[in-house]
Amino acid sequence: MIKLMILLAVSMCLAYCSQHGILVVPLTKKRKLDIPIIIIIIMLSLLIGLRTHYDDTQNYITMFMDSPTVSEYHDSSPGFFSNPLFYYLQSFFRHNVMDNHHLFFTVVAFFTISCIIWFIAKYSSNFPFSILLFFCIGMVLVPMSAMKQGLAIAVSLIGIDQLLKKRYIVYYLLLTIAILFHAYAIMLIVLPLFIGRPWTIFTYVIIGAVIIVLFTFESTITSFLSVAEDAGKSLNEEVLLDSQGINVFRLAVFAVPPILSFLFLELLNPSYNKNRHLFMNMSILSFLIMCMGIFSAATLFGRSAVYFEIGTILILPWVVEEMFNKESRGAAFVIVGSCYLLFFAYMVKDFSYAYRSIDIVEFVRSII
Repeated sequence: MIKLMILLAVSMCLAYCSQHGILVVPLTKKRKLDIPIIIIIIMLSLLIGLRTHYDDTQNYITMFMDSPTVSEYHDSSPGFFSNPLFYYLQSFFRHNVMDNHHLFFTVVAFFTISCIIWFIAKYSSNFPFSILLFFCIGMVLVPMSAMKQGLAIAVSLIGIDQLLKKRYIVYYLLLTIAILFHAYAIMLIVLPLFIGRPWTIFTYVIIGAVIIVLFTFESTITSFLSVAEDAGKSLNEEVLLDSQGINVFRLAVFAVPPILSFLFLELLNPSYNKNRHLFMNMSILSFLIMCMGIFSAATLFGRSAVYFEIGTILILPWVVEEMFNKESRGAAFVIVGSCYLLFFAYMVKDFSYAYRSIDIVEFVRSII
């Protein structure tokens, strides 16, 4: 836990430097060398890439070392929803680049983290606070525990950037790539419907649908499994229908932006724009998806909600800024940030026992 806390503090300091142009070198009128962001990306990539133990790391190591050649994998006729692009990438790297799983993990992490940090830096009104949220809601751990999903999120963020520019064809092309990395990214197919203002009739219809799912949970999930199987995606029914629900503290953390946006709708409405509409709707969606998993199937709904969590990371700083004046804004950020830090400390209290890694010297020696 201490390692993550130190990394969080350093990353926030670097984000502050980036936001205020400290150690940022202009190259041209439109391009700059943002050294603080580069350092953040390198630190997080090494944290992820050098691991030997954490969550499914051992499975990923075994899968990498046992991966077939690209042609052998292609001959197995992988399905569209079987995450084929990840396995093609893994096979290509293993047999055409280097059979070093740490290098593979680090390269994948570098791409994933680069896309996420770039997106946060571009769209956040308060980069340091968004970095705090990136850590505290647990999204920083996704590329470490779910590489396929991390890659899908990274590609989808590039797509969302295009969606905000109304380049719908490019968005869906990138979304298709994301789905080929991790099938759950298909949930983002509806995202263009959520560019409009939040808390309209459409929002309440979605809330009504969630309530229906909660009251018809088992039959709904059974139907979902049937559709998934028809589409060629095999899902473990025992895992999806387990008795474990979403952690109530986690649910409360993601409830903050939707609840505040509803309670202070009149205050926030004048300052909304297209980007904020989408990010607030994504925050609402992540919360509603988690609500569906409050009694069971935490794995299914937790992994589904993560595609929308970037909305919380980007919209909450803006909500705090709009709710408080300049004199009280600093205190508000400290209070809200402290609450999220407490949740983060609770969430990663066992991280030191679960995480193991090699050091940088060992890593360099392994690739030369």
